[in-house]
Amino acid sequence: MSRRPGVPVLLGQAGGHDRVTHITKQFVVTDPRGRVVQRSLERLVDSPWGTQVIRATSGSRCAGCWRVVTDASELTGLCGWCGRGPLCRACEVSCCACGRKVCGRCRHGFVWGRVPVATCPRCYRLLNRRAVYEHRMAARKLSFALGLQARQHQLREKALRMQLLRLGPAIGRSVARGGR
Repeated sequence: MSRRPGVPVLLGQAGGHDRVTHITKQFVVTDPRGRVVQRSLERLVDSPWGTQVIRATSGSRCAGCWRVVTDASELTGLCGWCGRGPLCRACEVSCCACGRKVCGRCRHGFVWGRVPVATCPRCYRLLNRRAVYEHRMAARKLSFALGLQARQHQLREKALRMQLLRLGPAIGRSVARGGR
């Protein structure tokens, strides 16, 4: 007995006065790759004690966050880094540097200045290299500026000492005359 989408399947019958009939309909929604996205099951149970209709819907799970997805339009595509998919809209993020779609497992957070951005692993590595380079350049500029400032301070002190040496004899004569 095979179950085909949308075709009622007779599951079982019992003989005699305890005759129970089960009729099951199954509807399957697939994505373009042929994977099952949603499965709806409708079961009709007819027994001497009454008739029951049981409806159940099950969906596939997102490969990124494992959330149950019941609508095919919620699944947007594959991760551009690891190829995992299909991903739901909730867990799919675009890399701010290259625009690649990444899943929650491949997404890396990076703070550029004061702005946090989501990046793929490649851009994260490149941005970290760039940040290290910029930190080194800032440290070099700071050390150069501090060295330049120290050198200027030394030159000012030397100029002041030279001026005092030139003025020294004149001050000595002035003091010897009585301050006139």
